[in-house]
Amino acid sequence: MVYTYFLTVMSAITFLLLSFIFVWLLQLSFSYLQMKQFNKRVFSLRAQGVKTAVGMAGNMYKRRTYAIVVVDSARRVVAAERLSGWTVFARPQPLPQIVGCALEDLQSPNPRAGISAKLWKAIQHAAGFLVRGFANDEEAEVEEAALEQAHGPKVSSPNNEIKDTIKKGGKRGQKVEIRGYNVR
Repeated sequence: MVYTYFLTVMSAITFLLLSFIFVWLLQLSFSYLQMKQFNKRVFSLRAQGVKTAVGMAGNMYKRRTYAIVVVDSARRVVAAERLSGWTVFARPQPLPQIVGCALEDLQSPNPRAGISAKLWKAIQHAAGFLVRGFANDEEAEVEEAALEQAHGPKVSSPNNEIKDTIKKGGKRGQKVEIRGYNVR
């Protein structure tokens, strides 16, 4: 009798443990698919501007909010989307309230109309990355100009052009000529 009861309890615990592991693996796979789809969307938005950044607000215990901000060379927002939701089925949504804004406006402590405080923090986080990226580009241009002034103009060769394309993050599908061969 005790042995039968023990087996019943153990089989119930085993069933619960296996169920928990199955649900956890299912959640991990859905999270992976969501991340993959989100990254695909970020890459498609990247083609619309010069620089792209993703900002985040929230933590593990409070719902996280992500903001994708794309700016052009004039430091104006050309595209923006947000990702927020309770489930792994949440998808990026357009954020038209900040499209057309200057990058400096996104660093204001006051959120724009129609934007929650948490989303505004995510936008500011992304804007911080963009500002640092532009600052790094300006420093590199100044450094390159100083080197050119000290050592003369840079001699162009096919290898330098390839390296420059790689540094600039050549676009997918763009053909790069390497010693007579066309490579995608």
